[in-house]
Amino acid sequence: MNMSMPIRVSAVKEASVPVFYDNFGYLQAEYSVDVRSQVTGEISTVNFKEGQFVKEGDILFTIDNRLYLSALKQSEATLAQDIANKNYAQFMVDKNKSLSNVGAMSIQDYAKLISNLATTNATILADEASIKTNQINLNYCTITAPISGITGIR
Repeated sequence: MNMSMPIRVSAVKEASVPVFYDNFGYLQAEYSVDVRSQVTGEISTVNFKEGQFVKEGDILFTIDNRLYLSALKQSEATLAQDIANKNYAQFMVDKNKSLSNVGAMSIQDYAKLISNLATTNATILADEASIKTNQINLNYCTITAPISGITGIR
């Protein structure tokens, strides 16, 4: 039983040789984020494909914003109406101040006019807050990438 193996000779040449390591394990990204919507609604556009590189600030999704736009317009209309009410209340206070000073109008009736003016001022503040909330919700309809990277599983 002859166990000899043939020997071959070749010329030496320089080349890059890839190195592979077979190991068990998994890869985990250094940075990872879950993108979640702040508002509810139907997704109207998806602006990326899985595995695509995106930059921070790129638009990933848009949500149907018609409901939020309508709510904003309604808040703006309510504000306009309440400003008109405030202007009327201010007019009534100014008009009746001299009558109250000379006793031609009861103090109670004049106090009611001043209270009405204060109420309309507070209502305007609430309307402005409602407009800001609706603007924020409208802005949430555009979902952008919080970091640059490769998109993963949707």
